[in-house]
Amino acid sequence: MGRACQIVIHLQRNGLRKCAYPFDATRITFESLTAVLQNDLEDFFAKGVIVPDEKFMEAFVRQGNHAWFPVINTKYNINFPHAFKSRGHFLHSFAEVEAAFRRRTIRMFAALDSGESTLLVRYHIRKAEAAELRDIIRSKFPRARFDLLAINDADAACHDWQLENVIPHRMALAAGTYAMDPAFDANWRRLYLRVLYAGTLPKLFFVIRYFFFRCVRLFGRLRIRAHNT
Repeated sequence: MGRACQIVIHLQRNGLRKCAYPFDATRITFESLTAVLQNDLEDFFAKGVIVPDEKFMEAFVRQGNHAWFPVINTKYNINFPHAFKSRGHFLHSFAEVEAAFRRRTIRMFAALDSGESTLLVRYHIRKAEAAELRDIIRSKFPRARFDLLAINDADAACHDWQLENVIPHRMALAAGTYAMDPAFDANWRRLYLRVLYAGTLPKLFFVIRYFFFRCVRLFGRLRIRAHNT
């Protein structure tokens, strides 16, 4: 459910990301999230409200990140740092990216309407906000069977919320653009072992899957290195 891109990055690193959803890798405040949900994601990613985010772009350049062209939704104040790869991509491929976000939205609605067990994840969220977000999902999707994983930094007090359908979790996180810092990989791996998998066999499956993807990435890097040399 947005806020930062750590969630998506570590789903990928642990071989758990099978498809994309609308709030993946978005920088979205809680107020913007609730507003767009209440409006059924109307104008979430539409040409009339998406413009280049010059402020975000300056920050990217200062940090030496030239891989993406960030844009912003001016209606809801939602940042999309990873929607476009360049200004030319933004100018010439908007319809394609807009269609991709439409598919992501339909996919999320279908998952919540299916009645199947769903895990929603939100980074940096207070207890009252978690309760409000849960209630919005319940009202919008009466058939939904879900839990909300509420992740906060290590210094946040979230160990005893006692909220139905809310799983509070506290751990050290890489902030801002440092989401790729491998120093935090172990924290996310333990989180997924604890929350997404229960029992010995599922945990063993997760460990095997994790190391398989690690080996695939390592093999890919070695091939690239061998090709360059």
